[in-house]
Amino acid sequence: MAKDDPAATEAAAAPPSEEAVARRRAEEQKFWEAARGRKKKSRRGPVIVVGLVVGAGIAGGATFYAPQLLSSPPSAPAQPTVQAAAASAESTPKGPPKISGIGKAADGATLTVAGQTVKLHGIQAPPSGLVCRDARTEYRCGEVARKALEGFAGTAPVTCTPSSGTQDTAVCRNQRGFDIASLQVESGWAIVAVRSSQYAAEQAIAQRKEAGLWRGAFARPELWIQAAAVR
Repeated sequence: MAKDDPAATEAAAAPPSEEAVARRRAEEQKFWEAARGRKKKSRRGPVIVVGLVVGAGIAGGATFYAPQLLSSPPSAPAQPTVQAAAASAESTPKGPPKISGIGKAADGATLTVAGQTVKLHGIQAPPSGLVCRDARTEYRCGEVARKALEGFAGTAPVTCTPSSGTQDTAVCRNQRGFDIASLQVESGWAIVAVRSSQYAAEQAIAQRKEAGLWRGAFARPELWIQAAAVR
């Protein structure tokens, strides 16, 4: 049996030097740091990729919407001021204002409302002084027509809306909302004006019933003023 070498045995039993221990610890630390780095990289790889993609998208969006991002946030549309609204209203073309008041009949187709003379649109009526004839006698058809119109206007205020953007004629309604000219034509105490057909249906009813002027003979409208002057 071979005898152990005393020098080798002593070297094996002797503890490692401090330099060797430090070198080994440094190598082990590097090994474990490298291992942890590889493990962390393998876990965070997809997150890093996604982060890069999202970051690129944000960067692209920032480039595309640069003006909006650099400027202040869009504010709500400005509401027009009271002065601006009033100026806009004043600049809008308006027709003549409506006329309201108690209606007094001047003749069978004309009212005086709030101190203004208003001729009813689309109709004609005999002048107050005109005399007509029916089957039995003569009568002042102009005065009868005037009274009929005043009755349709009533004692309450009427409202007259100028027609065709002028003050020459108007459509007037009584307190109940009825068109006064329509009532006057259907009663037979006014006829449809020349070159107008607005109340043709009402006139047909009056003719069929022989109401008002249609119960007898009366001068043609173009002769009414002349005939009234003779009387």
